[in-house]
Amino acid sequence: MKQKLPVFLSGFSLKVIALITMTIDHVGLVLFPKIVPLRAIGRIAFPIFAFLLVEGYLHTKDLKKYLLRLFLFALISEVPFDLAFYGKSIHFTHQNTLFTLTVGLLAVFFLDHFRYQLPGIALAAVCALAVHFGEMDYHTGGVLLIAAFFILRDKPLIKLVFTSLLLLLLYNPIEAFGIIGILLTYFYNGERGAVSMKYLFYVYYPLHLFTIYLAKMYMISAK
Repeated sequence: MKQKLPVFLSGFSLKVIALITMTIDHVGLVLFPKIVPLRAIGRIAFPIFAFLLVEGYLHTKDLKKYLLRLFLFALISEVPFDLAFYGKSIHFTHQNTLFTLTVGLLAVFFLDHFRYQLPGIALAAVCALAVHFGEMDYHTGGVLLIAAFFILRDKPLIKLVFTSLLLLLLYNPIEAFGIIGILLTYFYNGERGAVSMKYLFYVYYPLHLFTIYLAKMYMISAK
């Protein structure tokens, strides 16, 4: 009898891990840029968010509302994102992760709707290019990772290997730590979790960015 690995992480558990590691990453980047391990820990977050986005797509009852929610919070988060990372309220050369997730969700819809046929592949490719030319976080690789999580959702071992290779091939060496995030999704139990807190990520994302910005301003003024 084949022994299966234990699955013990709910969607909520994965979300909390992603939020914590993302926060460590952003605190490191903005407040303590010389402490490289903080950035390495932060690489764990995006693969988990990409995985949970696909799970959200598979279980949502209203895709339009899901897309609109992502897009609205992407807009809301852009000013705190620019303030935290660039010190200005508008910065056009780098857009926040929620925009990448929004376009990635569209790519998944196109692939699914057209059943992986040429129109769907072409539209998903347009999404990947839009992320690249729109200077969105994680660039084209972010959409490719999301698409891979969707296409290989029923092939866990192949998904694990392929998405890990994507990280290694498309990004700089520190992104290899993102493989830890991919490994954690392997232990997903398919459950939402005892605590759902549907809007936790949406509210937390701009809020933590603005808090980091305020902390940076305080550190500058205290010098």
